[in-house]
Amino acid sequence: MIELLGEEASAEGAARTLDELCSREVISRHSGQRFEGEAQEEYRFRHALVRDAAYAMLTPADRALGHRLAGDWLERMGERDAATLAEHFELGGQPERAVGWHRRAAEQSFEGLDFAAVIERAERGVRCGATGEVKGALMALACEAHAFRAEWLDAAARGAEAIALSPRGSTPWCRAAAWLLHVGQGSRARADALGRELVASPPTPAVASAHGQACAMAVRALSFAGDYARSREYLAHIEGLDPSRLSGLARGYIASAASYLALCGDGDPWRALALIDESKAYFTESRYYSAAAIAQADRAMALAGAGDYAAAQRALESALADALREGNHFVVTWARMGLSDVLSRRGAYAEACEAARLAEATYSQGGSVPMAGACRGRLAMAHARAGDFEAAEKTAREAAAVRPMGRPYRAEILASLASILVVRGRADEALKTAESALELLASMGEGSQMGAPVLLAHAEALAAVGRTEEAAKAIAKARARLLERAARCPDPEARARFLSCISENARTLALAEAWIGA
Repeated sequence: MIELLGEEASAEGAARTLDELCSREVISRHSGQRFEGEAQEEYRFRHALVRDAAYAMLTPADRALGHRLAGDWLERMGERDAATLAEHFELGGQPERAVGWHRRAAEQSFEGLDFAAVIERAERGVRCGATGEVKGALMALACEAHAFRAEWLDAAARGAEAIALSPRGSTPWCRAAAWLLHVGQGSRARADALGRELVASPPTPAVASAHGQACAMAVRALSFAGDYARSREYLAHIEGLDPSRLSGLARGYIASAASYLALCGDGDPWRALALIDESKAYFTESRYYSAAAIAQADRAMALAGAGDYAAAQRALESALADALREGNHFVVTWARMGLSDVLSRRGAYAEACEAARLAEATYSQGGSVPMAGACRGRLAMAHARAGDFEAAEKTAREAAAVRPMGRPYRAEILASLASILVVRGRADEALKTAESALELLASMGEGSQMGAPVLLAHAEALAAVGRTEEAAKAIAKARARLLERAARCPDPEARARFLSCISENARTLALAEAWIGA
């Protein structure tokens, strides 16, 4: 405190000044010490108005000097609040010293789930003169924060800047690549291009974890786009990394990527559940709660894929409540989209439509046209399950017209539209639409989770146009594929729920019994 009163102030004179200020109740003494080993007493202004008035009385030069002295002293004493240090050095006319502290402040804000503060600190670091790799690191942080705020276009822009400014394969480069993959909106080409760059850059031990995380995001992004063959290639690459070099966070992302591939690519929700639990444990242990929230929503999706809709609804509602409280709008939209499907399957049609519309609005506002289209597809399914086939057809056609879109969601929408057209009596168009969905399924692999609705829609469309023998063969194929998936479940009760509670599965079995006696 004496140092801050002026370099020429004597200890005795400073003490008298402090005593007088205390007697006038301008400041007050505090006996607690913020810094270990600091013997001096602490003083605080009694009122913010007095503090601000005293500050305003200083000349600009004195203010800057005071900030520099405060920053120097706090830095020496081990101040942990990076934002405080950045503020003092910036206001003290030392922007070059503020840059590093703005970067650390952005990291601290991320740890505290304050995504708006992450973006603000990154921007202030740039205004203070951050260039090159340091600016790249700030942009990588901003990219991730924008993603969690459901601002996908902004995330993509900041991620592209980070990639351009950072050395290929460096930690900031990998971090930006990871989130560019995550917000890639189902683009196979973009995901594969970044994935190839990653694989072509063998990581040093120092960046192994960031490399593993980014490769895991490539697996998830390509699975999201329906390119399961390439996803498996990248997963094999990750599994070849030295596990002793990987952080818990990286291992969490790898388990998460494997779970998504198991659920969507292999249609195995039971294995996906085990992997999701593993990933969430790693994220929680690493105190990376934003990713743990994604894992919680992913777990609900896997529960729905297993036909346990009651548990899926509870998990999604819990994830949604947590995400709304934390401002994690990435998870908010993901959970609402999942809730739309689960609620409509449980007969809560109005609530399902509302969840789909809210998710669609957020995706649209953030610039994710493909995911907005996928939500419109879920809205169409809710209308169909409620028996409003006119609204269902209109909405499904709107969803099918959206470009680009990941193949799994497009296949799901086309299968739904084909089923709606069968009910509406337009069998020829239904078959053509179902064949388009079947082509997408073939390009992904029939092990895909989309196999059940697509194969069922195709069989029903064949029957609707009178091609009964082909319909019987198609339903036999659908039944065989379904039973093959069910056989992976070790629990008889869960297996029975999977076959009976998922409407597409139950109808496949019922039609197989009616048409072929199986």
